[in-house]
Amino acid sequence: MARFSFPLVQIGALAGAAAMVAVGQWLGAQQEPETLQAGRIDLGVVSAAGPSPGGADPLRPAARAEGDGAGSAGADAAAAAETPPIHSGSSRPRLAVVIDDVGHDLETARALMALPVTLSILPYAEGAPRIAAEARAAGREVFVHLPMEPVGLEDPGPGAITTALTPAEIALRVEAALARVPGAAGLNNHMGSRATREAGAMAAVFAPLSGQDLVFVDSLTHPASLAREAALAAGLTAFDRDVFLDSPGADPAKQLDAALTLAFQTGQVIAIGHPHAATLDALSELEAKADAAGVELVTVGALRAPPTPRRRASASG
Repeated sequence: MARFSFPLVQIGALAGAAAMVAVGQWLGAQQEPETLQAGRIDLGVVSAAGPSPGGADPLRPAARAEGDGAGSAGADAAAAAETPPIHSGSSRPRLAVVIDDVGHDLETARALMALPVTLSILPYAEGAPRIAAEARAAGREVFVHLPMEPVGLEDPGPGAITTALTPAEIALRVEAALARVPGAAGLNNHMGSRATREAGAMAAVFAPLSGQDLVFVDSLTHPASLAREAALAAGLTAFDRDVFLDSPGADPAKQLDAALTLAFQTGQVIAIGHPHAATLDALSELEAKADAAGVELVTVGALRAPPTPRRRASASG
């Protein structure tokens, strides 16, 4: 792998860019519409040849309406970019990249398997089991992209976790989702800006996972999410997402630069993206950029668990 110079002045410039991009992402995030009410308990399967929930393009599923990037983590990134680096060279900062909404397109999934990223697979996608098996054989970490109820009418997909369900029904849906993505090392939420704010629903999500060696990443589609706290309470290793690579209006290449810079400020970063063309183009330079910046690319499971939940301001809506 080629080495590239990454002088301190460039790091400083990227720090400013990180703050600007993150704040722009925060201000431009869309409010998600209401979701549909809970339906059948069985998971259901969406054919790769058919439309994704809500009739959207399979590569731009319903989550784009809520951005899968709305929330306060943009502000977290901006604040972190203004703080001095914590590294003295004893260990390299780390970056884990998670790509959501995998499962509708086998060719795209296989392209992702050639990159050092975690594939977060929609459990209702027809190709979910096959993609999970191929990704694991390729040495890639696999997550369940668990559908959860958003604020509004946007459809998160079959088998979604909603606030109308009983704890027993939620447990059944969680177990069904895990069964559809065999060998998953963890999970993160697909949509969920309503469900993740309900303490009872989140407790019910993680209750059946207690004692299992799983990792949870809160996608932070709402700044008042309680999901990470609930996962920690159930004994899981849990993280918050730090950077979205492709929120509406964001430039994935600039967001990737911001994530690398943020890694120097905080020690480790989780970035989430989606299988859009612009994101895939940006990720083609992931290894070269990380190598030049001196950032280690790792799986989410290789990260050091934060000792306590982050404090986040509540938000209305």
